[in-house]
Amino acid sequence: MKKCPICGKEIDENLPFCPHCGAQVKSDKESLTWGEKRQQRERVNQQNIEKSYLHQDEIVGLEYVPHDQITLKAKGKTQKEWQKNVIWICVATLIVLVGFALFFVFKKFEFNKTLKVFLVLAVFLFEAFALSKIVECVYAVRMLSAMKKSNFAIKKIEYGKPPKVNIDGDLYEILVNTGCPECLCPTRHIEELDGKFVVVCDQNRTHLMLLDTTAFNPHSKEEQTSQDEEIQEVTAQVDESEDKESVEGGKIVESNEQSAENVEQ
Repeated sequence: MKKCPICGKEIDENLPFCPHCGAQVKSDKESLTWGEKRQQRERVNQQNIEKSYLHQDEIVGLEYVPHDQITLKAKGKTQKEWQKNVIWICVATLIVLVGFALFFVFKKFEFNKTLKVFLVLAVFLFEAFALSKIVECVYAVRMLSAMKKSNFAIKKIEYGKPPKVNIDGDLYEILVNTGCPECLCPTRHIEELDGKFVVVCDQNRTHLMLLDTTAFNPHSKEEQTSQDEEIQEVTAQVDESEDKESVEGGKIVESNEQSAENVEQ
């Protein structure tokens, strides 16, 4: 047994390629050059990036996760979450402005070089944090603003975190409370693809299941009932119109028969 020079996993000595990452493996006499190792490492990284994204053909025909395997964790009011992100945007913007002002102060006044480098580095880190927080909170505010317009909405607000659902102004986090049924991995997470939510195994990304979002909607039954009532009303109106047409048609036939009898007499 020998180790793959790219992924580090043990493989058979006679194999020319690694079965785990697909990298070319040479014998000890024919060791890979630095350039070949770099090319293969870049190829493996590209493959891993491709595997990290879901594709439309992967979710066709998937089974739905049972409702008892999904948990809704309360996160407060949607309006308060929106306000909290707006406050973060204001605070982060203030930090950015103060940071720019400090840069001008450092440039204008004389400081000890070591202290000056330390202060500039600290301000730069605060600036980077503030800018990233602004981008994150602006996106969250946009999503929450769209969610507030309806009584029921599901959005993936933060990258790497579970999706959130707005139900009549209350905000919940959607969590998977069971492991993967195929590989028995204890944890799974939820990703979004073209408006659909997919439950992905943390150990094997090919183990997928769909999330039935209508199960969380308390208004779905009401909407279905109203749709059924509308269909019944339309059906009744059609039946009434058909009855009227048949009655009118019968009257016309009778009048034609009477007129024909009068002509014969």
